[in-house]
Amino acid sequence: MWAVWLLLALWGLPGPVQAEAPPVPAAATAVPPPGALKHYSDAELQLLQDLDSRRVELERREQVLVVRETLLDLAEERINTQVVQLTALQDEIKRLLGDLSDKEAKELDALARIYENMKPQEAATILNELDERIVYDLFRRIKQKNAAKILEKMNKEKAREVSTRLAEKAPLPALPE
Repeated sequence: MWAVWLLLALWGLPGPVQAEAPPVPAAATAVPPPGALKHYSDAELQLLQDLDSRRVELERREQVLVVRETLLDLAEERINTQVVQLTALQDEIKRLLGDLSDKEAKELDALARIYENMKPQEAATILNELDERIVYDLFRRIKQKNAAKILEKMNKEKAREVSTRLAEKAPLPALPE
């Protein structure tokens, strides 16, 4: 019953029975005016209790939603921080791979110059034993005149494989306009 009183007080409604009436002059205390005391039916009281229960449930749901929203905001902030960190890491990896590619290219250039300065038969003997991808990369860096002499001395099968790769990767000449 106290919940009903609480509800009535919160909504500013008069209660079924007033426990403490405001001070009234002595002349007016004899008979209360009609309608001053309102009696609520059981159905009205049940409705008020149901409304109070619903209000409490809605307030609880609102609190749950506020907590969820806060957690989502924190998770979003953490994800954004991780995205920034991963982007920085990705940039660093690209830079390192670029440095590695540059270093690798310089080493291949130096190795190509070594093979260019060798006798074609000696270079062909060594290149026959290497992986065709490495041989391809070396031949791309060797002058055509020297590459032709080395290819001539190489194993015919290996020379064919390297030539095929060179032909596939060679840029096409520009068409005259």
